[in-house]
Amino acid sequence: MSPDWPLETSRLTLRPFVEEDFEAIYAMRADPEVARYLYGEPLSAAEARDFLQRRLGGSAWSSEGDWLSVAAVERVSGTTVGDVA
Repeated sequence: MSPDWPLETSRLTLRPFVEEDFEAIYAMRADPEVARYLYGEPLSAAEARDFLQRRLGGSAWSSEGDWLSVAAVERVSGTTVGDVA
């Protein structure tokens, strides 16, 4: 089962992760001021790449216990601004 991507509001678009999200994910997850609110330490580039790789396939439910992992994208500019699960 998969949501009817993208999911849009007047301000944000939620969509599956893509490889091109790496720079934005790394910038957010490596920043100590952001990471302190994300239940972990700042990520290295390799850790951010691994984070993204684990989420690339997380856009549908296939069995009980699965969870969705999607990126939040600023609707007007298309800039990746965060992620939700």
